[in-house]
Amino acid sequence: MSKISQNRIVVFHLLNDFSGSPMILKTVLNGLLKKGCRVDLVSSKGGVLDTISDNGALKRHYYSYNFSMKPWITLLRYVWTQVYTFFFAFRYLFSSNTVFYINTLLPVGPALAGFIMRKRVVYHYHENAWVKGSVYKALCKAMTFLASDIVCVSNFQRNTLQTTRRTLVVPNAVADQFTSELHPDAERAFNAKNVLMACSAKMYKGVGEFIEIAKKLPQYNFTLVLNCSDSEMNDFLKENKLVVPDNMTVHSRTDKMYLYYNNASIVMNLSDTSLFVETFGMTVAEALLAGLPCIVPPIGASKEIITEGENGYAIDSHETALIASKIDGLLSDETLYRQMANAAITASKAFNEQHMVDSIYNLIVNGKN
Repeated sequence: MSKISQNRIVVFHLLNDFSGSPMILKTVLNGLLKKGCRVDLVSSKGGVLDTISDNGALKRHYYSYNFSMKPWITLLRYVWTQVYTFFFAFRYLFSSNTVFYINTLLPVGPALAGFIMRKRVVYHYHENAWVKGSVYKALCKAMTFLASDIVCVSNFQRNTLQTTRRTLVVPNAVADQFTSELHPDAERAFNAKNVLMACSAKMYKGVGEFIEIAKKLPQYNFTLVLNCSDSEMNDFLKENKLVVPDNMTVHSRTDKMYLYYNNASIVMNLSDTSLFVETFGMTVAEALLAGLPCIVPPIGASKEIITEGENGYAIDSHETALIASKIDGLLSDETLYRQMANAAITASKAFNEQHMVDSIYNLIVNGKN
């Protein structure tokens, strides 16, 4: 029997939705399954992980979990899932050649169980714990203690860790299947005059600033896609007293994000770097593959993706007047826009799916860092 078929990869991911980390996980798992790996996936239902192609080597184990608008309820649900997955993990106690693959910092319960059982525990670290509060800082410290290896998504992120030992930088990639749905067309994009932002329903993601910029530019269209349900979207807008201008449309989560990129001109990431720093920026990578210039924060991993003045701009989200000026300049000058759109396509070649899958496969299966 080959080494590939002898290895079982047990994957733990907390919230299965349509955000960046499960999207990346889906791409990785599809690649590992194609290589002949046996995979057990332990997660919640209702997101992109439900669409993973099953070739008979994938076993799914589900539990109930979702966020609540009330933080204390979310915390209780989180603690319950960690207790549940901690004990669940012990079913692999006598299973040899088993690797625990922990996606994000959050599944600490199964990571601790794997450590106790002396399993290899590989973390795929997507967050920047040091700007997300004491709980994430504690989870990050737990990761550095429990992990056999840590996969980081950018050099910026790895530099935030207190150790670079046992770390491997593997930039996120956009799935080939998703890329095939993107149709870059600089002329169409320029004429669309549509500014797009996709993010979580959190104020620190720059939703308020996005609305303010839209109000400054009534001659252009703005599209906001929030990673939440319709009811959660309405509650978020109401609770934060956000008034959506006439030139903006707001949409809830979708599994067909490519449709929005194909109708956009510019993509924005307006995260408040005093509260949250992007460790990669999946929407930026997807936008570049669609041939779209981007506006991103001046701090964080997006600076590794966007080259100032070539395929976008790096501007603090609070500088709404400057951002509005850059948008107006791009959407008023077709020559400049085409130059940036072409540069976006060139930069997008760095996000290769096969490289990402091969790197993680070699680490998990062959132990090569």
